[in-house]
Amino acid sequence: MTRFNDSCPFEKRKEMATKILNTYSDRIPVIIESAPRQNLEINRHKYIIPTCMVMSRFIYEVSKHIQIQHEQSLFFLTHNTLVPVSATMGYIYEKYRDTDLFLYFSVCTENAFGDNFLKGGKISETLFGN
Repeated sequence: MTRFNDSCPFEKRKEMATKILNTYSDRIPVIIESAPRQNLEINRHKYIIPTCMVMSRFIYEVSKHIQIQHEQSLFFLTHNTLVPVSATMGYIYEKYRDTDLFLYFSVCTENAFGDNFLKGGKISETLFGN
């Protein structure tokens, strides 16, 4: 998969984000990409999100466009940081936006309800590989 940064020059990205911010004063431009070494099929990569939306609602909306197995959970990272699900998108945008004025999220999956739990595995083995 081609990353948005690689497929679009910086000036064009910044121009697109500025246009979005000027047109929708209460919304922010967001790009969703699969994390490295993840083979997620993401049907939609670009979003214009209300600043008042909380992260948990955003995850719910985006999860409709990502195919995962039932035992997996989605994790959204920006700048290698897992942001609180109670934070507003406006707060996250102000803290983590890129210089091109987009907010980027890398999406990854993890077996949260996987076979180890169903087969009696220990939590520490599942989470930490101990």
